[in-house]
Amino acid sequence: MTTVSSIITSVGYDLKLTSAEATARTNELISYMNRCISSFLVPLLARFKSDLGRKEWTTTESTAYLPKYTLPTDFYSFYALYAREYEHAGTLVSAASSSSMVLDTDASTTDDTYNGMILRLTSGTYADEQRYITNYTGSTYTVTTAAFGGTPSTDTFVIVSPFTTDDELTQVEIDELNSDYTDTADSPEVYSFLDSTSLMIGPCPNSAEVVFYGLYFYKPTALSTSADTLPFHGVFDEVIRTYTTQMALLRDEYNVSVEEALKNRIDQDAISIIKDRVRRKPGGGQSKIRGSED
Repeated sequence: MTTVSSIITSVGYDLKLTSAEATARTNELISYMNRCISSFLVPLLARFKSDLGRKEWTTTESTAYLPKYTLPTDFYSFYALYAREYEHAGTLVSAASSSSMVLDTDASTTDDTYNGMILRLTSGTYADEQRYITNYTGSTYTVTTAAFGGTPSTDTFVIVSPFTTDDELTQVEIDELNSDYTDTADSPEVYSFLDSTSLMIGPCPNSAEVVFYGLYFYKPTALSTSADTLPFHGVFDEVIRTYTTQMALLRDEYNVSVEEALKNRIDQDAISIIKDRVRRKPGGGQSKIRGSED
């Protein structure tokens, strides 16, 4: 992976600078990198519905009639958002490993009842992790899943059927939500944003058993001398290097048209990378429905 320090070195500021001047120059270059990522790359990933730069967001509320939810602090925009009622909720009795857990005795006694569904932990060390259930033994209430990040404790959980396109919510303007979706219902239909941190849902869920699951494009942690590794698994390293280098070279003759031309070049390079990734994926497309997201 390309690092901040390697780009700073490659720009070639080998001038005899004082310590204060060197620090200021380093901060200037890092600001160029952050601008390229936040102002150019993240919007392009969202615009082209890329498979890069995405995270999961899930929430299970214990209160009915709740229309407002808090978004992650690094949220940029949703790739997709789903909602549906869960099949079962409870507290784990025990866990033999990261992939074998015993449910509460209110769970089904019928084998394979929850096979293919998603087990989501809602408390404990691995809260908000979720995995597909590969086997269920009703006589012992034991589920087998893909491995969680570690062995859970007696944590709370929900089990939900896999999300499908029928569960996908539609984004609308906040005025439309407030005027046309003010009733309550079993299943929400639309969402909007009250502000940069608040998600609004309509119609308001009348059940405390609704699970929301979304894939969202995130704003990477700002680069610094300590947060040193570029984001997106190295895919856009050269794009970021090019922008930073060109901005550094043009710093003394900067004007708006110069940056606009450079932005267009960066856009073209990044769009080519994004489209090439889509072409190389089997089937040329991508599924929105996931049990987990890296």
